[in-house]
Amino acid sequence: MKGFNVIFDDTILFPEGGGQNDDHGIIWNEDQDENSAYQVKRVVRKNGQAVHFVTADKPFEKGLTVIQKVDWTRRFDHMQQHTGQHLISSIFDKIGIETLSWWMAENEVGKVGVSYIELDTKETCHEQLEHVEDECNQAIRDHLEVKTLVFAPGSEELQNAKTRGLPDDHEGSIRVIKIGDIDQNMCCGTHVSNLSQLQVVKLLYTEKKKNKFFLYFLVGSRVNQYLAQCFKREKDLTSILNGGPEHHGELTDKAVKNSKKYQKSTQNLLKEMANLTANQLKTTKPKFYSVHRPEMSNDFINILLTQLGDQDIFILVTMGNDKEGPCQLVMSMNTPNGMEILNSLGASVCEVLEAKARADPKTLRTNGKFSSLKNREKADKIIEQFFL
Repeated sequence: MKGFNVIFDDTILFPEGGGQNDDHGIIWNEDQDENSAYQVKRVVRKNGQAVHFVTADKPFEKGLTVIQKVDWTRRFDHMQQHTGQHLISSIFDKIGIETLSWWMAENEVGKVGVSYIELDTKETCHEQLEHVEDECNQAIRDHLEVKTLVFAPGSEELQNAKTRGLPDDHEGSIRVIKIGDIDQNMCCGTHVSNLSQLQVVKLLYTEKKKNKFFLYFLVGSRVNQYLAQCFKREKDLTSILNGGPEHHGELTDKAVKNSKKYQKSTQNLLKEMANLTANQLKTTKPKFYSVHRPEMSNDFINILLTQLGDQDIFILVTMGNDKEGPCQLVMSMNTPNGMEILNSLGASVCEVLEAKARADPKTLRTNGKFSSLKNREKADKIIEQFFL
């Protein structure tokens, strides 16, 4: 993506900070119209200034006057998540659990971003989570006002405001976000003007990770989006499992058990096939043996190569389906000049298959991966010509 970092005298676009993601938007020359706009894809804070990454083919002229327009859908989503975090943290604070940090997840195509709050606790119980969620949603129903207050550094009013610390390069006035009579917090981020705009708060789950405790949550439109995606998955699973949502757990468990049983049966059959193939090759004693197996089975290869360890046979086994991912190859030649053959013939086979492989002089095997089976028959012809 080609573009340039741009600094404006003033900006309506919020730079990443305080746990909140940055705004996106567009800009255009005041002498032109919105159809000629450039995309603003990133805004970061650097040395007290907002630096905007703007997609463009050439730099902008210094002193140019432009019009800015924020991506309001993204901005309002961030406002909901950020104010929601303040609300959740304030209720936890009332039951003696402080917030250490928080992180706002990005929404992605097909995936709703689930944000988290790091809490200063080792655990929470279901009753506590239920209480906090109920209190948050009651505050939303009470449509408490959210005010943005601005004070000079050192003002007496700041003594009642909570903070996890201001940026080192902060200068000038200090903003305080006040939610009704339940919370006052120093914050540089963007927020709704009334809790009713949050719609709903949903606490999803908690997680312990590296001696830290995280609470995952959704607010506002993300709750609806998440519910819609869950319903779609539920509907898809109902069709796949041939049973309603109330039976998904037991039907999935049954499907997994059956899958493991069939995999075990398939592995046993492949082992038998490897033994039969090895015995046949010991009898016929061909100069080479080449086979492709659509299923990935290291058991087949290991048994085959172990059984033929004392045979003077060049072996090529490829496995996999190139429509589903990379294929694998194994070559072996257990003779005094085996490494020489692997380096020459093996290299030719790898070249035609466009495989990335490595020969091991200790095991006299070459292992590799390749992405397409289109030249698999050509590999067999190269082997045939080598042993003519």
